[in-house]
Amino acid sequence: MDHSRVGTTCSERVWRFDSDMSCRTHLIVGRVSNLPTVWSNMLCAWLLAGASSLSTLSILLLAGSTLYTGGMYLNDYADVDFDRVHAPERPIPAGLVSRFEVLLGAVVLFAIGLAAAACVSLPSLGCALVLLMCILAYTYVHKRSNIGPLFMAACRALLYVWVAVGVANTIAVEIAMLAGVLYSYILGLSYLARALTLRRWLFYVAAAMIVIPVVGLSLSAANGNALVVCGGLALLLCWLGYSFSLLLQSPPKISLCIGALLSGIIVVDLLAVLMWAPLNLAVALVFIILFLMTRLTQKYIPAT
Repeated sequence: MDHSRVGTTCSERVWRFDSDMSCRTHLIVGRVSNLPTVWSNMLCAWLLAGASSLSTLSILLLAGSTLYTGGMYLNDYADVDFDRVHAPERPIPAGLVSRFEVLLGAVVLFAIGLAAAACVSLPSLGCALVLLMCILAYTYVHKRSNIGPLFMAACRALLYVWVAVGVANTIAVEIAMLAGVLYSYILGLSYLARALTLRRWLFYVAAAMIVIPVVGLSLSAANGNALVVCGGLALLLCWLGYSFSLLLQSPPKISLCIGALLSGIIVVDLLAVLMWAPLNLAVALVFIILFLMTRLTQKYIPAT
């Protein structure tokens, strides 16, 4: 028996196992299961802004992805003391990755994101810097104050504005409206779980912040595809109903609800495209694929 070969084979297997674990660890730190929702936001804004340059969209997608992931890294770095007590399974307190490595990853990702944004235009870089400031503000306040969700919602809404500025150098009324709707959606989502530990009526307020702006947005449809828009709205309301039902179970499935509502962001984007962009089945299929990607990856990479 060739013992040296056995030793090499075992070593290769250990290395492969460690590599797989390290890769998954960084995917968890970056909460990459939510990345398709970022791509959906940016694709939606690109379509509504005129869909003028695919190369510009590609660069913006890279920039948005790295800033989002960098924000998740920074969040884990800043929350390590909290996670040691309340979420010891997170990669840093579990000893799967060092705190320094996570901070370094955040800095590198932020640098890539800003560099990519600068490649588009100076206004694009300006939007990216505002987004980064919101990320830093959220990271600082979200465990110290209840105003953290205000910055989180701003981070999401700014994605639409950023793409519009990067593609068309202007912000259309439709994109501004959609940014407002998503701001309310994320704000409601963020406060929803907190409301469960307070008074029941706060739960309904948070749910209303998600549902009412979306319904109001659909009423502004003016492209003649009323039937298609109604179908998209019905689909979204059904998904939101399913998401909320997870909180009514005993015990409430808070993480599953938040994951489902995050997936619903893509349906909001699809609804906006059905309202304001030419009807295109291929484009609709892309949003459906992004939705399925989010739901599938959430089974392996926690969304929160």
